[in-house]
Amino acid sequence: MCQNIVGSETHVNSMRLMHTVKDNVSSNTKVTVITSGSFGEGLELRGSDLDVMYVTKSIEVFEDFKTAYTTVYLCLEMETDDVKPGFTQLLIEQIHTQFPCKHCEEHNGKHYFSGTSFKQEIMENTDTIVHGPCVSDKEGKWDQAMCLHCRTWISQASQWITRSNNSWPSYSVKQSIIKHGVLFVPIGVKGSPKEDIEWRISFSVGEKFLINTFTHTQLICYALLKILLKDVIATYAECENLLCSYFLKTIIFWVSEELPQSIWKPENLIHCFMRCFSRLIYSVDYSICLHYFIPENNMFEDKIQGHAHRETKTKSLALYRFMCFNIVGIENHVKTLRLMNTVRDVMTNNNHYTTITSGSFGEGFELKGSDLDMMSEAKFIEVDTDGIKPRLNPNLIYLRTETDDLKPGFTQMVVELTDNQSLLQFCEKLNGKLYLSRTLFKKGFLGNTMNIYGSKIHGPSISDKDGIKFFAYIIFFHSKSYKILGIALQLLGESESDRHAFKRSVKIDADKR
Repeated sequence: MCQNIVGSETHVNSMRLMHTVKDNVSSNTKVTVITSGSFGEGLELRGSDLDVMYVTKSIEVFEDFKTAYTTVYLCLEMETDDVKPGFTQLLIEQIHTQFPCKHCEEHNGKHYFSGTSFKQEIMENTDTIVHGPCVSDKEGKWDQAMCLHCRTWISQASQWITRSNNSWPSYSVKQSIIKHGVLFVPIGVKGSPKEDIEWRISFSVGEKFLINTFTHTQLICYALLKILLKDVIATYAECENLLCSYFLKTIIFWVSEELPQSIWKPENLIHCFMRCFSRLIYSVDYSICLHYFIPENNMFEDKIQGHAHRETKTKSLALYRFMCFNIVGIENHVKTLRLMNTVRDVMTNNNHYTTITSGSFGEGFELKGSDLDMMSEAKFIEVDTDGIKPRLNPNLIYLRTETDDLKPGFTQMVVELTDNQSLLQFCEKLNGKLYLSRTLFKKGFLGNTMNIYGSKIHGPSISDKDGIKFFAYIIFFHSKSYKILGIALQLLGESESDRHAFKRSVKIDADKR
């Protein structure tokens, strides 16, 4: 994905910077230019068009005009009574005498700014078409949207400020989004009697801020969802115009708010993608996709119904089944794999170490190219955070954490008490204190395995040169644990699962020979 589709993290950042520079150069005293869509997010996906927003500086929108003080030509006030959440009408409150208001429409004695008329003027004498809130070329290569700006955050989205208790988005990112305010694009609620004078509230700038905070794994998940939409779902005529990339962006925003940032790592890509994909299926199934900033706006309301609803759901479920049977495995297979690893961990435990299978295998994935990650927790070492815990066992090595002047998430290990003289070879003395050296600690284990397995240090781990041989002794337990698991499942009456476990055992034994 990084090399062939999305690009590396550096490439994505360069793309974003290039468009930011281009926007700044293109902006002038009349308009602010903002590149949005895939290009603005740093993605160059096949078939993407260029989306550009032009924010006019001669018109300003206020939620409450009574608090306004401005010298712009035209002042508009939001009027949201009897309008669907996420939309508004723009009431003309103040107009400069020289400003031609040819986009006004009168309703019940009030004058409103017409988005439809606004777009039509832009299209005059051009070979363009209307595409939602945008004006587009007939080849579909670019979309241009003329926008209006409100400098303050609006009450419809006020609950977003305090909603998320997770680490994403951060407080500073939220403040940057709030400080910018919101935009308005010329499109109303389809079928509304006042559709021509309704405007959609746009959070495009805030959404760019959010996407710029994504880890590269989050960005790849987002790109995968876009590819899924374009190359799978939208290829069916019944589904072509039902879903759009904005719905996918909304889904990944919600999932990002729910999951801890630490989960978005390359080794968890499939898990994270399936979480987003499952949410998409749920949204289609129940016709619910809540706007990220204004949840009262269900963007799927009256959107996916009847035959189209069934077709979209069918295609999504078909892809879900393909992922299950060919890549991730069905739910029972994943649970069986997790249980098998738990059985093996218990079998390999002894008086000195507790074994924990981590990484993809520990999570229940058997992905092509995954190595086997094992953690050995030393039982003869006890770590204390405050140094006041009683040290009653003479056979244990007692360490204390020390985090002064260290980056969060890291610590030094001070040796508090030990009768184990062999430990001293792994220690370093600093300022009168004895510290356990992680470098010497790993080298000590490396020396025991290097000659036999050609092992090497790999980050916090010790790995064999092939990613297999160092853990060759595990293979015996790998096969045996499947046999034990098969017996356990047989006793529980899980005939299909126990048959699968025994088959895995036979295959592993055959591979050993």
